[in-house]
Amino acid sequence: MYSTQLSYTSPAKAMLRMKSIATVDEELEESLQVYPNPAKELLNVSLNLNAEDKGILQIMDVKGRMVQESSIIDGNNQIKLNQLSNGLYIFHIRVNGKIMKTDKLMIH
Repeated sequence: MYSTQLSYTSPAKAMLRMKSIATVDEELEESLQVYPNPAKELLNVSLNLNAEDKGILQIMDVKGRMVQESSIIDGNNQIKLNQLSNGLYIFHIRVNGKIMKTDKLMIH
């Protein structure tokens, strides 16, 4: 995301400056860690959330069926995977309804 600032010393000399600003979404994405992958019985999800943020991990099988959904709080979360069969899955990390990360998850 960029903010723009227009400054000039005279009407004939206008200068446009753009600078990058980190948004809340970018800060959340930078703090997000999901490990280990491949996983066995536990998946760690680490994320910096505010008290009012609602985080959710959704795991889908390769046919797109949701097989697990877990709440995520601020800090490190350990998600139990022992009820899932070995194989390939897709996961979404959602914060306040918005998908922050989608990736593959291998369970062995």
